[in-house]
Amino acid sequence: MDWVQQLPYDVVATVFSHSSFQACVICTRVCKAWRRFLLEHSDAMWTDMTMTTPSEDAREDYKASWLVWLSRAKGNRVRRFELYIKSRRLAVEALELMAFSKWNRLETLRLVGRIPSLG
Repeated sequence: MDWVQQLPYDVVATVFSHSSFQACVICTRVCKAWRRFLLEHSDAMWTDMTMTTPSEDAREDYKASWLVWLSRAKGNRVRRFELYIKSRRLAVEALELMAFSKWNRLETLRLVGRIPSLG
């Protein structure tokens, strides 16, 4: 029995709202119903996001998948975004993506990390 399909929408949304963004990403791998709910029908996953850029020496497919996850964020749902920076290039790409996607309801943006100078 899949509780995401059995319980009322508000109950399921409340359960997921108490989970971190990373936990919700993991939950999208449980089954199609969970994935669909989290990606399409729930604000829980997108309201308060914390992400870490992959490091420069990470595999290219991991870097690409990280940007795909960020691009899935519904800009009109994100209120708080915290980005831990391990790669200057990916941090810049993330900020450009946010600007392009019109994250117009963003209330808090926190960037954490040391960015090498352009020197």
